[in-house]
Formats: sequence, structure tokens, C-alpha cells
Amino acid sequence: MAVPTPPSGKEWLNKISRGFVLHPYWALTLAVLAALGPFLAKPFNIDDPLFIWTARQIHTHPTDPYGFNVEWGWTAFPM
Repeated sequence: MAVPTPPSGKEWLNKISRGFVLHPYWALTLAVLAALGPFLAKPFNIDDPLFIWTARQIHTHPTDPYGFNVEWGWTAFPM
């Protein structure tokens, strides 16, 4: 009985690349998960509310993106 030989590295690479070409959405999903996976355990940084508040201000008042005060700690600061 002959023992089958494992495929070489080049054969595996061809098989994987052919699969990504045939299924681009799966390839994109895997790429996004690989890129964002390390950050899943960290919900947010301490300064993320500043970005959210700025985005909300830009959405409501696009001509005045930083025209609001931010209460950071116990003091209100202009953004």
C-alpha cells in the first residue's frame, strides 16, 4: 500500500489563491477578521467619546465642526 505524499507548499498556495479568486467575499471576510481580530477584546479608548462627539457635531452642524464645548473631568473646554 502506497502512502500518499502531502502536497507541496506551491500546490497549497495555488489551491488557496484559487479559492480566494472563486470566493472573493470569503477572502474579504477573512482579511477583515485577521486585521481587526486583535482589537476585539478592547472595547474603546479613553478619548473615543471625543471622536463620537465631534462626528455628531459635524453631522448636525457641518459648517462649524468644532463649535461646541466638551466637559472633560469637571471643567468645560472648547473643542
